[in-house]
Amino acid sequence: MKTVALKELQVNKRAIFTLFALLTILVLLAGIAEAKVSKANGPFKYDPKNYGTTDFYGEDGSPVTGAFTVCAPEGEQFLTGSTQATADIRVFGIKQVMDADGNPLDPPVDIPLDSIPGSQIAGAFSMSPDEPTFWSSVPSDCQEIAVTISNPNVSEDYYGVYHVKVKAKAAKSRIGVGSGSIFVLALRPSLAPEDTTPPNVTINDPLNGSSHLLGPIDVSFTAHDPVPGTGVASVSAGIISFGGGFPNTPISLATDPALPVPACNPTDATGTFTPTGGSGATGTTLGAAFYYNSAADKSLSGTGTYTLTATATDGAANTGTDSATFDVKYDIDFTQASRIGNQSRAKFHFSVARSDSTFMYDKTVRVDLVDTSNSSVVSTHYYGTGDIKDYVQIDSAVPEYKTQFWGLATNKTYKAEVWFRDVDGAYVKHGESGSVTIP
Repeated sequence: MKTVALKELQVNKRAIFTLFALLTILVLLAGIAEAKVSKANGPFKYDPKNYGTTDFYGEDGSPVTGAFTVCAPEGEQFLTGSTQATADIRVFGIKQVMDADGNPLDPPVDIPLDSIPGSQIAGAFSMSPDEPTFWSSVPSDCQEIAVTISNPNVSEDYYGVYHVKVKAKAAKSRIGVGSGSIFVLALRPSLAPEDTTPPNVTINDPLNGSSHLLGPIDVSFTAHDPVPGTGVASVSAGIISFGGGFPNTPISLATDPALPVPACNPTDATGTFTPTGGSGATGTTLGAAFYYNSAADKSLSGTGTYTLTATATDGAANTGTDSATFDVKYDIDFTQASRIGNQSRAKFHFSVARSDSTFMYDKTVRVDLVDTSNSSVVSTHYYGTGDIKDYVQIDSAVPEYKTQFWGLATNKTYKAEVWFRDVDGAYVKHGESGSVTIP
């Protein structure tokens, strides 16, 4: 009996050993078979990792488009054994790295995606496709993701520079999200509108079309740059005579308030223009009288027609102007305009002065005797020292200008018109007498 039992035990041991060996072989064979299938193990990869900066100012700015590439790990199957994986492309994290003034934040501030700025910034990113499918059968399958970034229109409390991290997530396929692609989003205050509007300029003195006595003439104008603008930065003024005999000459100006001034803040510019003979001794004695012998030999007063041009320039180099044309003349005062006795003769005496009442000597004088019935010129006299019936004399003793016209037609009424050459050499009428009748 013992011998039989021992034999049975030996048989059982051999069977158990054989069974164990077979199981071991099966496991090894299964492992070998499984090892022949490569697994896609690793995270998604991104290119570029740092996209660049997108700027938005206030609520301005059109959407900006771009793209980045997401690549799945290589392998015949993903870790789940599947050959395809669908990923979710979206914003996974936001950090503020600078404040609204451009100061770095150390350390950067994490912005929760469910916060007000976080939800607005994340919502400004749109991806296409936003759920791409990756295939393990395609070696290192890569997908280009188009990105559209709109202005998140955050309030000014949230202006600053943000790092926005966009990633791909395929949790069901057990693929790591990886480092992602970082987009830099700069949210700044609104830019001041571009200033393309020139300043407004208004001349106050001398007014356009005005007439002034020879002498110092006030120059003044007001300039302001309308809102939105950069403000008046500089002003200038120049005066030129009608014919160019007095070339364009800058006027020294003072401004109140001083320049520069902000937009919509006016500044008043003031100065003085004194034509030749308007002050000083020139033209105030017979020896220093104005004259005209020829274009090359002359000394002319500053009477005539001028144009003032006033200019204002703003901080953006826009230029505004205003202009005014005005006349400068002598003050003519007739002291006599009458018939001589019962004769067919008339005499005219008059004074010529500048604005400060100084008597002026000007040998370019011309006196026209005009028939008032038809405005025709009957006779003309010029300066001279000859007979008074032929010339206009200057009597320094009085002082006064005087002339006579003889042999006038009867039953006529006359007047005398006084003319002088101006700064350009042209004759300009300065005054006229009362009527004189020869019965």
